[in-house]
Amino acid sequence: MTSVLKPPGVLAALPRHRHDLSREAVRGSQSARILFATAEVVAERGYADASVGAIVERAGVSRKTFYELFADKEEAFLAAYAAIDTVIARMTAAAAGLDEPREMLRAGIRTCLETLAEEPAFTHMLVIDAVGAGPRVLKRRAEAFRAFIRVLAAPLELAREQDPSIPEPDPTMMLALLGGINELVLQHVVEKGASTLPKLAPTVEALMQRVCFPATVR
Repeated sequence: MTSVLKPPGVLAALPRHRHDLSREAVRGSQSARILFATAEVVAERGYADASVGAIVERAGVSRKTFYELFADKEEAFLAAYAAIDTVIARMTAAAAGLDEPREMLRAGIRTCLETLAEEPAFTHMLVIDAVGAGPRVLKRRAEAFRAFIRVLAAPLELAREQDPSIPEPDPTMMLALLGGINELVLQHVVEKGASTLPKLAPTVEALMQRVCFPATVR
């Protein structure tokens, strides 16, 4: 699975010898390495103690290069956090080929957990570090939660077309549901690491069934 922090076609590292790469290719590689490094350093040290110096050392770039690409640590963090949009897009794509609402939700959940399992540092900054990274990050986090709600609402609307007894999605309840799932993921990451997150799928699916399809749960 392609990393959510590195767009397709971007080099993970630049050749040591003389090369004819375009400036765009070089900048793409440098930016990707900085995003990886930001996620790793923040996950290891926490946002407050993650310095630009530690990030550039991990990324293998100069401070000059860092500041040519990002205004400060917060901007680099926000750029790394934006990979959540790729996670959401993968969830949407996984559900798109299905026409049964519950299967659509299951596919989205499993895809999300599998993607997070592939990116331990990103997952740590996503569910743990973002909360204490300041107002701009919190605002971006809220936007991501709203995007998740839209992804979850799509199969629920389809389910209601098939069965009007299913309650209309309540944004507040959906936000509470996402908060609960986020806490499950957080505790799992802290206690067991991100690599086994797909094991949470049955629990998350059961929780979503109870909240989204209460009339059908036995």
